[in-house]
Amino acid sequence: GHHVSVEEELFILSWFGSVEKAMLSQYMAVAGGEDWRIIWEVTTDFGTEYSILFVFYVAFSQIALLNILTAIFVSQAMELAKPDRESQAN
Repeated sequence: GHHVSVEEELFILSWFGSVEKAMLSQYMAVAGGEDWRIIWEVTTDFGTEYSILFVFYVAFSQIALLNILTAIFVSQAMELAKPDRESQAN
């Protein structure tokens, strides 16, 4: 397989050395806590399939967040656009 230097191994472990670190790294990638490209570069050491999977994870998370925010905005706009019962009575 691919030989990883000690420096590379330490760098990988700093991002994915435990379940907690991996979860935090993934959260930071989609929430803006860290540039996702840095974490993506770490995943390339695992193999192409993992780096592609990570890009899909980031894209899916961003699209899902955008859809949720859009739904909240549209729901609020529709609620505000409803006519009041008092104004309809007159």
